[in-house]
Amino acid sequence: MERTEIVQAIASARHGLLATITPKGAVHTVLVNPFWSESRECIAVFSRRRSQKVVNLENRSTATIALVEGAKYFAMLGVATVVDDGDEVERCLPAFYHKYQRFPVEAVDRVVIYLNVERTLGGL
Repeated sequence: MERTEIVQAIASARHGLLATITPKGAVHTVLVNPFWSESRECIAVFSRRRSQKVVNLENRSTATIALVEGAKYFAMLGVATVVDDGDEVERCLPAFYHKYQRFPVEAVDRVVIYLNVERTLGGL
């Protein structure tokens, strides 16, 4: 899948499902609001430092974001990086606002998760 198709899919999706692997090997899946990070050229998701998904990514950096539309799905698999640098997290806020026309809930422990897509499955 080409970068433009990934960007377009993320731009058109209101929600996605982020799947990570727990330390015991179970799949942990949560609803997220993904957006595109131009500076990193990858998918971005806000979270909180102590969320289960962040804990999981600190142990195993693989993740999947799946978009579902009716009976169709588009899954993007890759390596995720958690960034807690306050300045970088703040720089992501305009991209989130541009897409969702709102800011995420205020959180002092906000982090951003970047997903670099290595493989895709399905299609919308």
